[in-house]
Amino acid sequence: MGCSLALELDDPAPAGDARPAVDAAPAAADAGPGDQRRGDAARPRDAGRPADADPTRADATPAGDAAPEADAAPDAAALPDAAPLACPDGFAGPRCDRCADAAREGPLCDRCVDPRRGAPACAECAPGFGGADCAPVADTGAVRGFGDWPPTARLTWADIPADGAAARAAGCRTWGARGGSALSALLALTGPLADQVQPDPQGDIALVLLASFAGWIDGQSGNEASPVDLAFYVGERSPVGGFLVQRRSFEQGDPARPPLNRFAGADVVGARLRAGPAVFRLTLDIQDQLPFSLPIEDARVSGALAGRDGPGLDVAEGRIEGYLTRDGLTQTVQALQQTCAQPGAPALCDTVATLIPLDRPPAQGADLLAGLVGGYEARHDATGAHRCLRDAPGDCNAVGVCLLFEAQGARVVGVAP
Repeated sequence: MGCSLALELDDPAPAGDARPAVDAAPAAADAGPGDQRRGDAARPRDAGRPADADPTRADATPAGDAAPEADAAPDAAALPDAAPLACPDGFAGPRCDRCADAAREGPLCDRCVDPRRGAPACAECAPGFGGADCAPVADTGAVRGFGDWPPTARLTWADIPADGAAARAAGCRTWGARGGSALSALLALTGPLADQVQPDPQGDIALVLLASFAGWIDGQSGNEASPVDLAFYVGERSPVGGFLVQRRSFEQGDPARPPLNRFAGADVVGARLRAGPAVFRLTLDIQDQLPFSLPIEDARVSGALAGRDGPGLDVAEGRIEGYLTRDGLTQTVQALQQTCAQPGAPALCDTVATLIPLDRPPAQGADLLAGLVGGYEARHDATGAHRCLRDAPGDCNAVGVCLLFEAQGARVVGVAP
């Protein structure tokens, strides 16, 4: 069964730039986001699940990479049977979801917070920084765009980790034992993402995804250009070489309007990319018949950047991390119901209805869809994502997502007609 994928991004509701920390992490979580260089023979999907990993536990292995704000204390009336949490060393908060030391972050609260965020002094520097003042020590080198377009990269590989162990090994830091790997169960029905972004034997690419860095002036390095605006476009090959951006990538299909897939104010410092949060819409098109969108809340993009001899730049160790919430999945089910209720609806709707009954209230369908990928494993609210408590009914309402990707420099030559 084939599928194609597109990405849409909405501006986020106000949220802190905070990410939760781990209260108990498996050995696979020891590697930070920049600690593992992956080759083709060691991609995250090849990692095995530890014998004691339990993907049904929502309170296992929460994670994050920034010093989070304190979580509000849970309502005692809502937790009649919940015992007080005994936090592991280094963690604090009513849910043990933040680092006790405000200068620390990461899955084990063992790394120093980026010094640009005004954190208290820390003995070590964040990745990409060094020296007594923790100044940036790595850089991308000079980077160029092409024509009127800023530096751009095309996704050449994409995947969802196979399980929690593979996700942690790849640096994914979402809450829950599955570590952002839940969508692998759904993608097993639609086909590998990697196949969609690679040319087929005829040279055609089913999914052209372009990451473009507006505000990056030709000849600047990343340290000189930051901050920039990161946008993801859906594209197509140009008959004269390079790629064209499709009009559906812009608001109301108008190239004069802002791109739909936009991360404003992205950091490109120390040859590392940090962008978000925002709402990132992952759109799958099953067998080119039935598109459906998965809104990923609190999405953040990270990766290692490198300049190149030609236009554009390369991205390694790319990650898009966030959460599918119950409300977002309800929107997805509503859209499927509307599509399948139309005259001449795709025959594939009958197949979908055997997995997610389309004649039930959308919220019920959302819960069934979440069940297909292993169930809710985190709590998401206006303040962001948190560890959820199974002892509190309704506390778990989100599924972690971690999309891995690589990209190579590309030439954008214009907008498709």
